[in-house]
Amino acid sequence: MKKIIFAIICFFAFCLMLYNISSRNYGVVRNDGGDFRESFNSAENMAFAREIGEKTKAKEAVVIGNEKRIVAGISLEKGVSNRSALKTLSEQILREKYPKAQIKVEVQTAKTEGILSFARSIEKGEKGKNLKEKAEKLFNP
Repeated sequence: MKKIIFAIICFFAFCLMLYNISSRNYGVVRNDGGDFRESFNSAENMAFAREIGEKTKAKEAVVIGNEKRIVAGISLEKGVSNRSALKTLSEQILREKYPKAQIKVEVQTAKTEGILSFARSIEKGEKGKNLKEKAEKLFNP
């Protein structure tokens, strides 16, 4: 009987270990080395943030998400004459890697500041219900 209980406990401990290893919960990283700031939560998103920032001449570019949901925010230094073209370009860049994901891109809008604030919250290590509520606000109108 003790061996069976020990085996069950070991099995659940092993499953928990696999879950922790396989989950990709990266914190947000901010890179200030280039002409603009970029924030991202994975190596793929880093490349997209950099590409979007370079092509849109952004002051700050944020790409956060996973295969299911991606949120991108672009803050520009100068005026916003062709916001929809920049949004479409950014969505196309993200669709190449994440064709089935729900993608939300904001260019110099009120929601852009929300995305930047969300990235800063993750960067500071904020967790739990408050962070989840912020994420839901970004995807729901």
